[in-house]
Amino acid sequence: MDLIFENKSVKFYFNNETKIFKASFFGVVNIQLITEAFEFIISNPSDLGTKAVITDLTKLKGTFTMLMDYFEDNLYPYLNSKGIICDAIVLNKDIFTKFSVKKLENAIDYIQIKTFTDEDEALAWIKLLLEK
Repeated sequence: MDLIFENKSVKFYFNNETKIFKASFFGVVNIQLITEAFEFIISNPSDLGTKAVITDLTKLKGTFTMLMDYFEDNLYPYLNSKGIICDAIVLNKDIFTKFSVKKLENAIDYIQIKTFTDEDEALAWIKLLLEK
């Protein structure tokens, strides 16, 4: 995967062959840096042809509950408008992160969101969806 964006909280990757976008979060949750990263994606006019996203939260510390409105009002509608059909979220062990992701799953019904314990499972699920 090619690195396309990086700051102190997140790295974004894109695989040109599979057309899968990956967001990898790490360190203590920093709302400003995470929002800045997503605004970079939203304001970028190029269409990469992405149909699927992997969100890696395994190295994230803390919860992103304060970003829920942003996700529901800005990020997921944008992803939907670009033709993205799913987000495979690889969870860490934090109970609050799991709770936030469950809330997100219930709030978003136009993109399939599913949680996993490892990236290989997430990739297998994405491949099944893309083959349909």
